[in-house]
Amino acid sequence: PYLGEVVVYSSHYEHRDQVVDARWAAPDFDGFVEEKHAEATQKEYAVRHDGHDYAIQEILVPLVAVGEGDRVVAPAVLTTQVPVARQTQNRDPWRDSFFGRSTDVRTVTQSTEALPVTIRPLPDDGRPADFSGLVGRFAMDATPSATEVALGDSITLDVVLQGTGTLAGYRLPSMPPDSGFRAYDDEPEVQAVIQDGQFVSRAHFRRAIVPETEGRL
Repeated sequence: PYLGEVVVYSSHYEHRDQVVDARWAAPDFDGFVEEKHAEATQKEYAVRHDGHDYAIQEILVPLVAVGEGDRVVAPAVLTTQVPVARQTQNRDPWRDSFFGRSTDVRTVTQSTEALPVTIRPLPDDGRPADFSGLVGRFAMDATPSATEVALGDSITLDVVLQGTGTLAGYRLPSMPPDSGFRAYDDEPEVQAVIQDGQFVSRAHFRRAIVPETEGRL
């Protein structure tokens, strides 16, 4: 990834046997921070392979690349409790059939391999002079509440920005002093989710526009 780019870390656990409890310990995401507006999500579902049913657990974590260079994401660790039949010398078949087989649990710890990652610096070629750090693919739409307004009154400009990068801390650029109007911004509404394994963010801005001169602005 590039510096400032959002990636999705996926941990995938597949098992056939019954699991009483599964606890996932997040690794040290060297060179990354978790995205502010999107929490880690967990999915559970079942698949069938070669005549066997498998339970799947997935954990998805959106991360923002913040440190350039070669990095190593530590292994993720999963600790599970697996039931096992209790071995007793004097079993009571009638009791087992009525109360169920006595079982114990054993603890199983598994881990993934470490992941080497290289976070690339942003290119200098083509970088705008006023670049604010927004990295990703985005689309913006602006809609005014009216296109004609009396001098001294105001209109509201609704701006929606959405794309594949983090919008945490992003603000609309300020207007130049000779624009012919004053602008006042509300606090933006920022949302982010993981859809089909991809990070998607959306910010809604409301800007009040108060004209200070007549004519076309």
